[in-house]
Amino acid sequence: MTNTEKQADNSRHPSRNWLKGLLGPNGQCYLVGGAVRDELLNLPVMDSDWVLVGVSKQDMRRLGFKEVGQDFGVFLHPETGEEYALARTERKIGPGYCGFEVEANENVSLEKDLLRRDLTINAIAKDENGVIIDPLGGCAHIKQRLLHHVSPAFTEDPLRLLRVARFYARFYNLDFKVADETLLLLKNMVDEGEVDTLVPERIWKECVSAMKSSHPSQFFILLKSIGAMPVVFPELMFVFDNNNYILKLMDQFASQNYDPQMVFSCLWFSEQADKEGLDAICKRLNLPKSYQKIMSYCFISRVLFNSDWQVDNIAFVLDTLGLWGHKDKINIWLGLMDKLSRSGINDYIPKKVEWLEKLIKHVVLPFNPKEYLKLKPANIAVGEYLKAKRFDVIEAYFKQNSLQ
Repeated sequence: MTNTEKQADNSRHPSRNWLKGLLGPNGQCYLVGGAVRDELLNLPVMDSDWVLVGVSKQDMRRLGFKEVGQDFGVFLHPETGEEYALARTERKIGPGYCGFEVEANENVSLEKDLLRRDLTINAIAKDENGVIIDPLGGCAHIKQRLLHHVSPAFTEDPLRLLRVARFYARFYNLDFKVADETLLLLKNMVDEGEVDTLVPERIWKECVSAMKSSHPSQFFILLKSIGAMPVVFPELMFVFDNNNYILKLMDQFASQNYDPQMVFSCLWFSEQADKEGLDAICKRLNLPKSYQKIMSYCFISRVLFNSDWQVDNIAFVLDTLGLWGHKDKINIWLGLMDKLSRSGINDYIPKKVEWLEKLIKHVVLPFNPKEYLKLKPANIAVGEYLKAKRFDVIEAYFKQNSLQ
């Protein structure tokens, strides 16, 4: 595809009469980045990025657009809230992804704006007539299914390392590969310590986005291949044990369109995971409480699938998770067990999950502590007595209902 080849679908372009009037004779508006890329890949376009050329910040303020921050030239439309950005350049002046000096004004060309972007497939624009502007070869790389950096300046922003891993996971099912020269740059970024400057919030944001991809496992696999895992996710090195078994489970969860919370948390079903690592990653990345809860459910419940099928293990899980007498917790746990059952990772998990569902229905939910406390000896503590009785009812059901 040449730099000026037209794209048939131009329905997303905002160049209606009101926009032409706002821009004036010198202003141009372009659809850029992911929206153009996804159109060329025949994928649904979820978000649109607009770049304005030949327009000043003063023009935007005068027209009633609301500026987002002060440095990046990003504005919101006063009525629709749609985001428009002035073409800009970035110059590295310090370490990390924040160490940039930004120039956003009417003198920055579209080509210069595209040159600051990370990958060539994200550096394509489309004008109001549907003409593709591709000065950096992004269209060719889309055809070649290649993730290729735009320029050597790629290494100036360590966040791009995570973005490449995320795009690799997202487009893995389309047979995209990372260019050899881009892989070399990624490894150099790790070796030179640039990745050490990444802050937890940005690491986690990219991770959550990767969990929405078709093959989230590839996010971690690429990071491992360039030596970034011990730096970015040191607590997750266990996921590569046992022939990547747990990463395969993760991809199975993703294939069922489970939410990112479930996809990430299922890693803690791994027999190689440990409590110290779980606590460490939750603290270091300040993970949301909802994630921490499901991760703990997975970690505690793994004993049911990685160890012998015993009453002790079943009682341990139900007691540790505090499921007795708490229907809300039971529903969350059963939902998690159901998702594990549907993963298709092996044949015995669905049988165990079905047995556990019946146990909840016939034993856990009907269990009434008050009835048992009427018979409690005076010399036994309440907690100890009820724990023993819960074990007894599980054991009785276990003996009468063997796992088929």
